[in-house]
Amino acid sequence: MSSVRFAIIGCGPEALPMIQGISTAPNAAIVMLMDDRGDRLADLSELYAVPITADVKQVLATPEVDAVYISVPVNRRARLAIEAA
Repeated sequence: MSSVRFAIIGCGPEALPMIQGISTAPNAAIVMLMDDRGDRLADLSELYAVPITADVKQVLATPEVDAVYISVPVNRRARLAIEAA
């Protein structure tokens, strides 16, 4: 069985349980983390050994990404979901 390769958009405290869950799932992997706050990304990148970016367009253009998990404030989710579709 192949793994679903996830990018996480928004790496605030609300995303941490999902990041941990995906990283330990046998059929899923995190391949990129995205947040517009770099202070959130440095530690997570080191912990999960994945690339980081502050650019959502880079996430969506990455062929290794099969799915995205969007964890941003409600007023930004719809636009990001439409872009990701």
